[in-house]
Amino acid sequence: MSLVSSASESVELARTPDGAREVAKALMEDKYGWGDRQFGCLDSLWTKESHWNYKASNRR
Repeated sequence: MSLVSSASESVELARTPDGAREVAKALMEDKYGWGDRQFGCLDSLWTKESHWNYKASNRR
């Protein structure tokens, strides 16, 4: 049950730009063991080179 609760909290948090960034950072730390330095590089890529939009989706 806590997994569902955690997932729903993440979805709710990701509804804002800062929240989405926080969720992404937590995922990278959990799944890949990334620290602040690695995530900082990814965040720079998203925000400066790719014009990151937290509401973007892939069209299929």
